Amino acid sequence: MTAWKGLSGTRIAVVPGLVIAAGLTLYGLGVRPLLDAESRYAIVGYEMLVSGDWIQPRLDTLPYYEKPPLLYWAIALSYRAVGVGELGARLPSALAHVGTTLLVSALARILLGGVTAPMYAGLIYATAVGPLTYARYSFPDGMLVFWLTLSLLGLALAAQHRGGWALFYVGAAGAALDKGLVGLVFPFAAVATYALVTRDAGITTRLRPGWGFLILLGLFLPWHIALAARDPAFVPFYVLNEHVYRFLNVREPIDYVPLSLAGFWASTVFWFFPWALFLPGALLWSRRAAMVSLAPPLIWAAIVIGFFSLARSRLERYGLPAMPALAVVVAGHWHALTERSRRSAAITIPSLLLVLLGLAMIVVVFQTHGSALTDLVATLDGHYREHPDQAALVVEETLRLVRPFSILLVTWGVVTYGAARLGRAQLSLALWVVFLIPALLFVDHAISLLGSSRSQREAAEIISREWENGARVVVGGLYDDAMSVTFYTRRPTYVLDGNSTDLAFGFRQVPDSPLMLRSAQFDDLWRSSVRVFLLTDRRPWPIHSYVLLERPTYSLVTNRPPNGRSLAGRAERRVKEA
Repeated sequence: MTAWKGLSGTRIAVVPGLVIAAGLTLYGLGVRPLLDAESRYAIVGYEMLVSGDWIQPRLDTLPYYEKPPLLYWAIALSYRAVGVGELGARLPSALAHVGTTLLVSALARILLGGVTAPMYAGLIYATAVGPLTYARYSFPDGMLVFWLTLSLLGLALAAQHRGGWALFYVGAAGAALDKGLVGLVFPFAAVATYALVTRDAGITTRLRPGWGFLILLGLFLPWHIALAARDPAFVPFYVLNEHVYRFLNVREPIDYVPLSLAGFWASTVFWFFPWALFLPGALLWSRRAAMVSLAPPLIWAAIVIGFFSLARSRLERYGLPAMPALAVVVAGHWHALTERSRRSAAITIPSLLLVLLGLAMIVVVFQTHGSALTDLVATLDGHYREHPDQAALVVEETLRLVRPFSILLVTWGVVTYGAARLGRAQLSLALWVVFLIPALLFVDHAISLLGSSRSQREAAEIISREWENGARVVVGGLYDDAMSVTFYTRRPTYVLDGNSTDLAFGFRQVPDSPLMLRSAQFDDLWRSSVRVFLLTDRRPWPIHSYVLLERPTYSLVTNRPPNGRSLAGRAERRVKEA
């Protein structure tokens, strides 16, 4: 009970942020097709649900140990609640975002007091581009941020001698069960740094390490022990390959293209848009005002960004755990500005930057024929660093959105600048949020265009219509770029020559798996009477291929004439000779 004393005022403060977070996150959540990258988590959760085995994660029926199980468990339970589909796969991430918004408001209440600053903090976090974007995907990052923010809340309470120790350890355990050992690194590094910077050695005592580690180990160890007892290969692969070697960027295999240091910082700033425009002023304010109470979130954010700045495997989304802390700092600054009720460069300059950004977007994008936007897309999404040709396709589809989006940015900047010039700081903040909502819908619409090239839902629908007893689904390219076909068909997928980085460990563990097809085996299967569906990005197709679907990034062909139930088969049916 001690941890929640003084938080009753948060009830009013959290409502605006929670309403916006829930509305923006849940709107159309189950409409967009699952991308191949998020399908891996949806598949593992489904296989857990169907098999009843909640210990050993499996992807396409093969052992898959890259991540701990918390997201898989949450997805499996979500399937039970709302059914197997896009909504069920993404709901845990969406609810985690709404929950984190609540925690951010509570954190601001503890550190800054009052009602206004907690309300601002919730609104800022709920509408930041990065947290909201990833909340609408089935990735572990949303839940990681939730659990880490719970741990930060416990640290903040302990720093103020108000309990919170249990929250600290529960949050750390949840983060570690969601994303791995990094979930333990940030909380304990934050405690050590806080004690050093503030000279508050008593923080460790107030966190009750004896009872705390019992909670932590009691939550964290059972699954790890159970899986290690079942499969001795788990510990060396999980600890070394997926943590130590990944940090050093020498894991096997390397299935990503890491960002440069500048690229990581730039993507972190972008994902905190638009509130990153206020961050320099907020950091200067916190230093001038000697806001000792803000030491926990400032230290937390510095550790997250500093840790991944040192890592050689940094990716664009790795700065997300810093954003709840940064939202509190910016909210404190906004609260100070609204209390003064006068014109301030800290409010007017971000508005002017928006105007300049809107104008520059039109000039740069169209003068460079979209190449600048292609570079931005590759910086913000590792898939397009691996497949730059697909980045160009996405940019081609989204160029028509640049002009209206630029007009929105310019209008947004002019209107908020006008309010700031009049000394109406509260009105200016309200206008920032109002304009941000359509901007976020623009971003979501642009993201929805990815489905045509990065999801196999359309191909899976054709396969289901053409399905025959004993048929086989085979991926002829990289399985990792086509795995959503496994989710949508609900059937094991055969992989030609075992071409998959995600399944590499599983194939080593099960070397005689029938799902690995050698070229000679595939040729025999293709010439047999068994219906074979080949999903491939390669040419030429096998001899006597009947085309069911062609897209810029992949094709779906079969070895026998379509049975006539598929509209796509009737429209595109033809025979290709190798």
